[in-house]
Amino acid sequence: MKNIYLFIFVLLAFQTNAQLLVSSPSFITETNASTTITADASFGNKKLIGNSNDISVHIGVITSLSTSSADWKYVTSTWGSSDAKFKCVALGNNKWSYTINTNLRSFFGMTDVSEK
Repeated sequence: MKNIYLFIFVLLAFQTNAQLLVSSPSFITETNASTTITADASFGNKKLIGNSNDISVHIGVITSLSTSSADWKYVTSTWGSSDAKFKCVALGNNKWSYTINTNLRSFFGMTDVSEK
C-alpha cells in the first residue's frame, strides 16, 4: 500500500512546531475511510489564540509526479477562500478540526493509479 503525503496548512498558521497539527489516524494512507486533522493554536506561532473568526484549510497532496516538496498536486481549495466546504469545526480551547470523510484518492480526485 502506497502512501499519499498529506500537507495541510491552517489559514494564518504559518509556523509549526510541537504538535500544532495532529491527524487521526496518526499515520495517514490513501485508503483511510476518513481523516481528521486537528489544529491546536497553543502551539506554533500562537496567532490564532482567542480567535473567534472562521478557520479554513488550504489542502493538497505531494505525489510521485511532484517536482519538489512545494509542488502540490490536486489542490482542492483556494488560498484565502472562505468556501464553506473547507471550514474547520471549532472545538473550543483554541482548537479546530477538519475531517475528510472519504479516502484521499476520492477527495482529491486522483484517478491515475500509477501516481502515488
